[in-house]
Amino acid sequence: MARRHARSTFRLLRALWRYRGKIEAHGDQYQAELATAVHTTLDQRLVGRTALGAYRLAMRALLVGAVVLVLVAVLLAVVLWRVEHWAAAFSLLVLIPAGLLAWWRISWGAPLDWLDEHADPARTVSITELPASLRRLAAESRRVADIPARIGDELDELAREVEDAPVDAPGPSTP
Repeated sequence: MARRHARSTFRLLRALWRYRGKIEAHGDQYQAELATAVHTTLDQRLVGRTALGAYRLAMRALLVGAVVLVLVAVLLAVVLWRVEHWAAAFSLLVLIPAGLLAWWRISWGAPLDWLDEHADPARTVSITELPASLRRLAAESRRVADIPARIGDELDELAREVEDAPVDAPGPSTP
């Protein structure tokens, strides 16, 4: 009985792992479709290309500013160390705006990072094609990711297997 239970548990875990993989692949496909449509939409118009270029430039400027401030802090620490050892601690004040610039780059640059990571530059998806594509993905999502129903199906199948299996005679029960 314990062996059958272990096999059923293993099968259920495998099924859950398969569903996780299907959901992850579906999410990646959804991200790629949406990012490609956004990239295509921005790239097709002069205003979009200009705005995207300016946004990229601003994010690079934030990153360069943070790096420059870190280098200034290091140089300031070296100079102040030669003057007075305890004065080198003042160079840490320069790291505060460097950290702030780095934080801004991370938080404000996340949409660009998402676009660069997921958009397929070899493909174009016009904004008019996007609704049909999203509807197709939504239908697939309902088929793949209806987790309670899918787990319920697996549990029903496992229950049928257990019912069909020969029942062993119960042994002595322990309190």
